Amino acid sequence: MEASQGEERHALWVVKLDGSHAEKLAEYLMFTYGGVDWTPDGKTLVYAALTDHRMQLFAIPRKGGPVRKLTSGDVNLFQPQVSPDGRLIAATRGAAAHERS
Repeated sequence: MEASQGEERHALWVVKLDGSHAEKLAEYLMFTYGGVDWTPDGKTLVYAALTDHRMQLFAIPRKGGPVRKLTSGDVNLFQPQVSPDGRLIAATRGAAAHERS
């Protein structure tokens, strides 16, 4: 579950199906919903967040721990979708401000 923490702050929470035992895994900057997907083994969440004025993809273990930045570049990436075998991640690519005319 993703929850807004104000205009630019968002957080990833994991809760049991009955809504109990909420656990915050990560807090991050974002201006819009960037998307979240689980790896097929259920051990990692992949999500989009703002860094260096760009949306990039990150991963965090389900049990918590350090966040890994998966992408970097001059484009915005969001709406990640992990492949069924967990080897690839597809994402929507959005033009960066300087690419628009």
